[in-house]
Amino acid sequence: MYGKCGSICYARKLFDISHERDLVTWNSLLACYAMEPEDECLETLVIFQEMMRHSLGLTRLTFAPVLKVCARLGLLDSSKMVHACAVKVGLDWDLFVAGALVNIYCKFGCIDDARSLFDKIPERDLVLWNVMLDGYARLGDGDEAFSLFHELQRAGFWPDEVSVSCVLKGFNGGESKELVKVRGVHAYSLKLGIDHDPFLGSLLYNYYIRFGENCSELGICERSNGWDSDILLWNKTMSSYFQKGWNCGVLNSFIEMQRKGIKPDSITFITLLSAITAERAMQVGRQVHCLAFKSGFYLSVPVGNNLVNMYAKTGGLIDARRVFDGMEELDLISWNSMISSYAQSDAEVEQAISLFSDMQRNGINPDQFTLASVLRACAAKPPLFILGKQVQVHAIKLDRLGDKFIQTALLDMYAKHGSMVQAEALFDNTIENDLASWNAMISGYVWNQEEVKALNLFSSMQRSNMELNQFGLATALKACSCLVAMDKGKQIHAHAIKKGHDIDLCVSSGIVDMYIKCGATNDACLAFNAMPHHDNVAWTTMISGCVQNGDEDHALQLYHRMMDIGIWPDAYILFPQVIRGLRGNATLCS
Repeated sequence: MYGKCGSICYARKLFDISHERDLVTWNSLLACYAMEPEDECLETLVIFQEMMRHSLGLTRLTFAPVLKVCARLGLLDSSKMVHACAVKVGLDWDLFVAGALVNIYCKFGCIDDARSLFDKIPERDLVLWNVMLDGYARLGDGDEAFSLFHELQRAGFWPDEVSVSCVLKGFNGGESKELVKVRGVHAYSLKLGIDHDPFLGSLLYNYYIRFGENCSELGICERSNGWDSDILLWNKTMSSYFQKGWNCGVLNSFIEMQRKGIKPDSITFITLLSAITAERAMQVGRQVHCLAFKSGFYLSVPVGNNLVNMYAKTGGLIDARRVFDGMEELDLISWNSMISSYAQSDAEVEQAISLFSDMQRNGINPDQFTLASVLRACAAKPPLFILGKQVQVHAIKLDRLGDKFIQTALLDMYAKHGSMVQAEALFDNTIENDLASWNAMISGYVWNQEEVKALNLFSSMQRSNMELNQFGLATALKACSCLVAMDKGKQIHAHAIKKGHDIDLCVSSGIVDMYIKCGATNDACLAFNAMPHHDNVAWTTMISGCVQNGDEDHALQLYHRMMDIGIWPDAYILFPQVIRGLRGNATLCS
């Protein structure tokens, strides 16, 4: 009574003055201490050891509170000691005691010890099976959990919601073969009629979206009770879609949320705006902006930052600035987003410089991203070169010159202003150049018509085992085009195919242009036809190249083919070249 009422001191005094202590009395004291706070409940282990010394006949009621304390305080070594005592008194087979030990071993990741003990228990109930399943799920071992799930059924048990949930938690969605197993578990839950469980429904939903499955078609939302009203799960779903690049899925999820009357939060708007930005869908973004305004989330700094970014990335710099100016609170990300947007627009680079000055006047200290954006703006126009050097000095004062973003921006600025000697000095003095630095130098050489140096540096980059990306390959191909270096161009083409970069539009267009400039029209045609898709630039390059190389018939065929698929030619570039090339052939020209 004293113990249950929280008076452990009185309970202990009563125990100590008692002359006759039977097993029930000892077990009662154990149970009382097990309910105490951490600093008191350790006494449970002391009492248990004293009981062992007195050779009392221990029962499952003795082990229960002791194992409870071990699990609660994370006492793995003590748990193993209690396990040894259970073996000594012959209770290691007891479902109650063994089940508690299996739970402890699973909790602390000792899955082999847990399974060894589990297999020795002669009679197991569904709770114990679920504990073991959960142990595998905790370790992310979906295969073992799935195997044990089938073993459970062969043993004559009917899995419940907990069993199915444990199996699903073991899968991480990283391998397509898991999808077959998830479908099998889902089918079994349908057969048992337990798929209405909210937690199970949320697990199934999350796993299916990882694999790109349509949960609406599978009827998960409709069959699960109430879980789909949880905004956290919707946000997680939308985030998963966005991470996989399924931006339409993000928008469709948001529409479904609206249909169900679920109110979005700031995380919802941030994910939605990120997807819209990736799709360059400004008109949809405007509608979301209106919803954010009505919902009051436009005042949220993260939502405001994403609105600025969305408008800037979709060509609405004026709208981006309007949102920026209307924000009640600005953080460093807000300033960086707006400055970066201006810096990437050649017509607005002065605005980036002006905003940088405003930022400093407002007492906001720039970081590496701010300085890199300002340097990028200074690279755009010759009069800004002096200012760029001042920004470099500022970066030195802030001890930011070693930052990779700033180094790459400086290399680009020096190259754009024709100061390749300074760019080379900066590049050579850098202890470890990253991929962006190498690409900036190669691009700088090409920009300054030093294509031989560009290709030499490209070869050095290959020898250093630096992994090439699409930008570096496209720049090197441009150098080959200028030098009419087809042998080197073919090597780069082969490397692009080997690494799978030939499907990139910039690289594939560069390959076509390289063959055209080298007079290899047939090779250019093969490369052109191998492109996964063609934009206006690719068509213009190919048709103009055929005309320049005297293959007017092929040029005209390509021209009609382009028109047939609905791509309108560039009147200022393509028409004059085609007419100039065909004017000697009256039949074709007509």
